[in-house]
Amino acid sequence: MDGPPIGDALDMFQRATTRFSRQLRTVSDGSQRVRHLDWTISETGAHVLGILRGYRDLAGGGPPIWPDLEHGDDHNAALLAATPERDPRRVADAIDQVAPGLGAVWAAHAGEALAWHAGLTVPVASITAMVANDVLIHGWDLATTVGQAWPIAGPDSVVAVRGLSAVLPAFVDPVHAAGVRITYRIALRGGPVMTWSFDDGTLTVVEGAAARPDCRVSAAPTAWNLSGYGRLPAWKAALTGQVVVYGRRPWLISKVNSLLRRA
Repeated sequence: MDGPPIGDALDMFQRATTRFSRQLRTVSDGSQRVRHLDWTISETGAHVLGILRGYRDLAGGGPPIWPDLEHGDDHNAALLAATPERDPRRVADAIDQVAPGLGAVWAAHAGEALAWHAGLTVPVASITAMVANDVLIHGWDLATTVGQAWPIAGPDSVVAVRGLSAVLPAFVDPVHAAGVRITYRIALRGGPVMTWSFDDGTLTVVEGAAARPDCRVSAAPTAWNLSGYGRLPAWKAALTGQVVVYGRRPWLISKVNSLLRRA
């Protein structure tokens, strides 16, 4: 499946980091626990800052942020421990310093592939889109914690999904996906139609509709994005019509989360 255009990914990254740092500066209590996370507001901000610094160092030949994909929580904890800033305004200032330089590095390598987690090499546009989306998701976490609105535009979620498609096969759970053969047709409204084919522990992601899928999905891009990150319950997305599942075996949508390790 084609990744996002690098221009779209870079624009999304710039807007996401600017919004996030601006939001941090409105926080009066950084010690408040964030919804959906085990971190405080200050720690969530520091996590985003650590990610940006980690990708900057990685682009310069530094070590991967995640040496493997099996122990993400441990790697995130180590990254957070290595990021000393905790005051939300100091974190915001640091993000504003790091983000433009990181964007410039990615722009200079447009059309190339760079090191990512676990020794994988990934197109720069996909890396940019995934990091931008990570910032947006954590901005959503902060906003919902303090009762603010945090809209994520549908086109940005399409960029994110295109970026994630480059690495999604690496997140297949080899135990739960063993022996499983399921084909999903996923149509993002206003975006691409994708086919996800699970075949005995492997996943193939391509653009275009499968001729005879087991399960068909029509989804608003941002609902699909938030659901994939565990921020929007599947029942709520279905009840509001943001995600509609149908086809020969629609109940198989419930297996998707068990077939993939969560990032």
